[in-house]
Amino acid sequence: MRKRMLLAGLLFIPGAVSASVFDANRPVSLREDLSALAVPAAVRPEPASVPAKRTAAKDWTIMLYATTKDRKIAPYVMAQMLQLKMAGASDRVNMAVQGSLPVRRADGSVSTMTFRMGIGRAGDTVALSAAIKQIMSARGPVDEKAFSAFADDGITLVPTKDTGDWRVAAEFVKWAKDAYPAGRYSFVMASHGTGVIDPDKPKTLQKGALIDIDTGNYATLPELRSMMEAAGKVDVVVMIACFMQMAEVAYQLRDYAEVLVGSSDLTLAAGFDVPGMLSALKKEPGMSAERLGMLLVDSYTARARAMDAGGQASALRLSAMGELVRKLRGWTEAEMASGNKAALEAAKLNVFRYSIGNDARTAIFGDLYDLVSLVVEGTTRDTPARTTASEKGRELLRLLGEGLIYKNGYTGTNAYGGDFARARGIGIYIPSPDAPSGLWRTLPAGYWELPFVRDTGWGRFITGQ
Repeated sequence: MRKRMLLAGLLFIPGAVSASVFDANRPVSLREDLSALAVPAAVRPEPASVPAKRTAAKDWTIMLYATTKDRKIAPYVMAQMLQLKMAGASDRVNMAVQGSLPVRRADGSVSTMTFRMGIGRAGDTVALSAAIKQIMSARGPVDEKAFSAFADDGITLVPTKDTGDWRVAAEFVKWAKDAYPAGRYSFVMASHGTGVIDPDKPKTLQKGALIDIDTGNYATLPELRSMMEAAGKVDVVVMIACFMQMAEVAYQLRDYAEVLVGSSDLTLAAGFDVPGMLSALKKEPGMSAERLGMLLVDSYTARARAMDAGGQASALRLSAMGELVRKLRGWTEAEMASGNKAALEAAKLNVFRYSIGNDARTAIFGDLYDLVSLVVEGTTRDTPARTTASEKGRELLRLLGEGLIYKNGYTGTNAYGGDFARARGIGIYIPSPDAPSGLWRTLPAGYWELPFVRDTGWGRFITGQ
């Protein structure tokens, strides 16, 4: 029997989510009361603008930004940070963290604590292992005593109530770069995520990325680009969030990172192995961005396999996104000119879909490579126009498989039973012809104006309008 597990991000459509994924109903609102929070003596409230002591430039700086205040996810985030402390930084690799977690005080009350620190030397393995075991067995809000493990790491409280504001995330990256300069940077975003679904910013857990479940705020796709523009370029972006390895998302980030690592499907609550990334970079500080992406994908799928859970992750070479847009537009225009609409409609019915719940009809994201493959296979070369469309489709597949998606990993099946072996590693909006009525109201009002959609003509092609 497949193990049930929490997920790092989830689109909640009433009636669509099976019991094998966590209940995405909004948890009880948490207080943001830093003055009343009884934090350990090692934690000192300081303005967010005060950086840690600047260190000499190193090879890599990992920057982890964990926005979730979700009580269900908090133990996983805290356990990962304790594992980071177990690994420790080095004279070649920095580790900077900003997190926001519900913390249980000694009197039993709960407050949200937003903190920032640079992980220093490795801590005591036995004590940290015991702390991790206690946190994972207790679940829910994190016991404030767990923060004593970071007594020598310069942990400070950050006076912000809205971690879903893209400007807060950008400010953290700028702080980390200034305080912990390096030749290369990896920016890890740990939060709930829902791909392209973000209409009009209603205060709900159902939409966006970098979701703050207290404030209801999150970053839209245009705001993700604004965030990276303000933060500056990094080498690797890692999305520990559901549904974020989408073509529409990657295009927003194409100018600000070399590699994008993430999943197009639901994401394991344990997420990508950030402590393992830290340990790997300590052993190989000269590691390239592409090699780091490969290791992250491999470790993610190995973790899913060990947990007897389905999982999918990929690493994208963002320098190929410009060429992808050109070839995708060329192929879609050739297909529309060929009059071969039947092949596309059949492909939309049979394409591999990334799961929202346990019913493939509710999945609005499909695998781009699989869709193109199905259309090409269903296109007869009986006219010059259809021959051209087929040739352009094959060119697009070569770019996807050999240029853009340079690493793809998978194991098992997703929530509705789809075999991840068909998932090639980049999702895209693909409406299902037999979707339940009204489902597409979840599509963002500004989807058709997104740069990727505008530059490829994807909306007109995939909807036939």
